[in-house]
Amino acid sequence: MGHKRTIIKFKILISLLLVASLLLFALPVQAALVEPTYSPGPGGDALCSGDFYFRIDDNAEINGETGNGLDDLGPGTYTATNGTIEVEFTLYAAPNGGSISAVDWELLTPGYKIMVVGVQDGVDGGLIYDYGPLGGVTSDTGLTTPGPDQCASCTCKNISHIDFCYTEDENGNGGTPGEIVGGEIYPAGKLGLLAPWLLLALALGAAGIVLARRRSTE
Repeated sequence: MGHKRTIIKFKILISLLLVASLLLFALPVQAALVEPTYSPGPGGDALCSGDFYFRIDDNAEINGETGNGLDDLGPGTYTATNGTIEVEFTLYAAPNGGSISAVDWELLTPGYKIMVVGVQDGVDGGLIYDYGPLGGVTSDTGLTTPGPDQCASCTCKNISHIDFCYTEDENGNGGTPGEIVGGEIYPAGKLGLLAPWLLLALALGAAGIVLARRRSTE
């Protein structure tokens, strides 16, 4: 009887762990690939120079038109180009922030990769996301303007402009952006993806040990 009860408990435990794993995978992951560096002050200088720099603001071609600032656009998904690269970006509200204080972006042009992105709010400064140690990337999510972690007056205000430093990828003809600024790199979301499986493996191991001990005492 004790052995059957142990088996039943073991099956219930496995079922609960599987459900928990599925729920964890279903949760949306909305975090940038790297930890940003705070750049205080309004405006913000160009992060890189020459032909490898693209700023999305009211001078950029957005959805085929120029003259529209990000405040004019509001929340939504748009495409912008400087004639060399095209970027799709989605503006939305960061937690407790302005209506367009966060952005997801994706590079649509093959043969290039993004090395640095700067997200500026025009008041408190900006956050600089350096993808150099990752070798450059083609998309990221959850980039925001400066918040309380950066300064006392920082409240994730609306984005005024977005800067992109880019370069040709390994299949291109070379070319590097100017000086790259950035912060410490945190491998993005890997722990979040592996955590459910690690939890499941640990639980299975523990349950196996308990079952083996029960059998040895019967």
